[in-house]
Amino acid sequence: MAEQLERPADFWYPDEDYYERIADRDVSSFMHWACRVGVSAYSAYETGRVVTDTTPCFDAMQAEIAQGNTITVGTHRNRLETVLYPIAQERVGIHHAGPMSKLELFQKRYERYVMHKLGAWIVDKNGDADMAGMMLAVDGILHRGDNNPGKRRGVFRRKVVNGNGMIYPEGERKTTDVRNVGKIKRGTAIIALVNGSLILPSASAGLSVEKDERGNVLHRDAKTKFGRGPRVVINFHDPFRLEPLSIPLGADGSFSESPRDSHSQLRELRERSELIRESLQKSLTRAYEVRDEVSSEETGYAA
Repeated sequence: MAEQLERPADFWYPDEDYYERIADRDVSSFMHWACRVGVSAYSAYETGRVVTDTTPCFDAMQAEIAQGNTITVGTHRNRLETVLYPIAQERVGIHHAGPMSKLELFQKRYERYVMHKLGAWIVDKNGDADMAGMMLAVDGILHRGDNNPGKRRGVFRRKVVNGNGMIYPEGERKTTDVRNVGKIKRGTAIIALVNGSLILPSASAGLSVEKDERGNVLHRDAKTKFGRGPRVVINFHDPFRLEPLSIPLGADGSFSESPRDSHSQLRELRERSELIRESLQKSLTRAYEVRDEVSSEETGYAA
């Protein structure tokens, strides 16, 4: 069980029907577009245009990616990533990916409105997560087209299609040993396995801030206004699916009641999580390689 943190008396919590509503909710195309325009202008000033990099394998799988039911797994080094990732995802054919976001980001009414319109949904990391509720929401997002065959929504009556998700598997922003991917939370593997999702590893370079145990900044990735110096790079690496467990999990992500079988499931989940970690490490390494190349060629700065 996660450590329980004290929260104020007026702290907002989702009601018992929250995840059921999320499962049936659409992303607002207009809100998503408007936010991307605003963020693009801000990021152009703050870091210059973000460089998006993909591998040949990623490009070759565009047709499959377009079918939806994908989970972008990303490294998390800076809060800017949460607004830069959607821009990069749209460029590479990952549309309206709904990010799993911590409850603290939904405390104000306008924050909840905007976050939900952008497709974000809540995970409460303070204590035991409502896994059954989250699995219901994820199924609704990733299998929206399969669950609503032939259905159309919106002003333009567009056909409902399978959706996409976004998860930071390390669980929190990492400020130590930033060039290496940390331990992966097993929930990512559970969600991918239960839904048969295509995993899209991704990582950013150019936003990391490394700190010591007391919070003092030891190193910060160099960047300059308007992209006159080293650039920010987001890489999308080779997509893959996890091999099913020898003893499948329940539809809600639950483990077998048999101690022997649940032990086997946990062992195999650790193996699947390590595969996700390795794919993220490859993406992170590639992102910094591209950053060095681009920064040197375009600006003459060393990253």
